[in-house]
Amino acid sequence: MSETWGPARKQIRVTSNGHVIPPELWDRVKPKAGSAAVIEAVPGNGATLRFVLTVVVAIAAVAAG
Repeated sequence: MSETWGPARKQIRVTSNGHVIPPELWDRVKPKAGSAAVIEAVPGNGATLRFVLTVVVAIAAVAAG
């Protein structure tokens, strides 16, 4: 999955329970029930916010099932 994010992955930080998850592990790490997963935008160009919002909507859609 991290490969499909292209250059934008350099502007995204993913953490699980306070531990930073490197982009190369994004497609293999699955948070356990009750754990906190946070996706943060690292300051960059204006496209970052649009990209992050797209990811959030996609995650919400999957979670809603």
